[in-house]
Amino acid sequence: MRYAPSQYAEAFTAVVPKAPASRRAELTQRFLRSVRKNGDLSRIRQIVAAIERRLVTERGGAWIRLEFARPQPEHAVAGLRGRFGAHDHIEVAVRPELIAGVRITRDNETELDYSLARKLKKLFTR
Repeated sequence: MRYAPSQYAEAFTAVVPKAPASRRAELTQRFLRSVRKNGDLSRIRQIVAAIERRLVTERGGAWIRLEFARPQPEHAVAGLRGRFGAHDHIEVAVRPELIAGVRITRDNETELDYSLARKLKKLFTR
C-alpha cells in the first residue's frame, strides 16, 4: 500500500470529472492501472467509496445512511428519500439488531436513532 484511499480519491476527482467526456474512459483506465501498479487493487472497494464520497461532497450533497430493522416496502423508503436533496447519496441497509425502528446517519457525524434497541438500552442503563 502506497497511498490511502482518500489520496486516490483526491487525485481521481482532480482530473477525471473535469476532463472532456471523450477522455474520461481513458483516464479512468490509466487510474486503474496505477492502482494495480501500486499494489492497491485489493482495496479498490475502499478507493471507489472514497471517490463517491468526495464527488457527493463536491456537489454539495451529503452521505445519508438509512438503517432499518427489517426490509421496508419501496414506497416507505421512497418517502424518506424524498426528504433529502437531489445531490445526496442515500444508502439503505437492514440491521436486525435494531429490533424495530430506523436509524438515520448523515456524513457519519449526525445520527437520529429511533430504534427500539436504543430505547431499551437507555431504559436498562439507568
